[in-house]
Amino acid sequence: MTTPNTVDFGAMNDQQKLAHLEALEQENARLKLSKNTETKGIGLKVSDKGGISVYNLGRFPVTLYAPAWEKLLNHAEDIRAFIAKAAADGALPTDEQIAAGKERNRLARIAEAEKKAAEQAG
Repeated sequence: MTTPNTVDFGAMNDQQKLAHLEALEQENARLKLSKNTETKGIGLKVSDKGGISVYNLGRFPVTLYAPAWEKLLNHAEDIRAFIAKAAADGALPTDEQIAAGKERNRLARIAEAEKKAAEQAG
């Protein structure tokens, strides 16, 4: 007996499993996007060891001790100028390139799952 949130993978063929995986990845991406748009701001936390962590910049928090944050913040204008020059020189990826890379990674994970399923079946 299964509940509505339970999937019986034993009753699925490989193609159905891959379709289910893709649907879950799309739902996960949608939830991450909605979470990011809801929070919008950064989160700050002091760790047990005294490090200051900044959340919502990317996948992982950035943690430094206070003196390192002060040093970094004192160079904010230099960092902004460096980013602007790198962007103008074409050294930084565009948002579209970043999105394309994420899509390539997603497709590679699906291909790997298909390969694994084929190896197990054959």
